[in-house]
Amino acid sequence: MHHDAELFERPLEFRPERWLDGFEERLPRHAYLPFGGGSRMCAGVHIAAMEGTVILSMLSRGVAFALVDPGEVPLRPTITLRPRDAVRSTAAKVEY
Repeated sequence: MHHDAELFERPLEFRPERWLDGFEERLPRHAYLPFGGGSRMCAGVHIAAMEGTVILSMLSRGVAFALVDPGEVPLRPTITLRPRDAVRSTAAKVEY
């Protein structure tokens, strides 16, 4: 399904930028199922999400982030407080 050319332009290419600009919202329901769905959902989905967070935090320890457009970040209050729009930043390696 994830290689269906009707749903994904150039589906065999690694193109992370395809997910920008609300691509996921335009996909039909269940067109993207990285961990399965419904009663056949992968039992490890929560472990994979936790591992991803831990790995990202470990990889970013040596990186300093800076806002591309420093200024006030408009917020969207939901259950948690989030930025209203994307927050663009740059990353630079930090030497300790």
